[in-house]
Amino acid sequence: MKKREPISKITTENPTEKIIVMGNLNDDPSSESAKILAGTDLYNPMELLLTKL
Repeated sequence: MKKREPISKITTENPTEKIIVMGNLNDDPSSESAKILAGTDLYNPMELLLTKL
């Protein structure tokens, strides 16, 4: 999974490192690409917003 390679490298070298992924992702939090990027170790704050709509 190329999208996660930089994140995986950072967390492998330093498991307590804080990571922020920013950008114009133009994707819904429930889309496949957003789920792949978030994985199980990143928090997507837009997920909560989506559930309140």
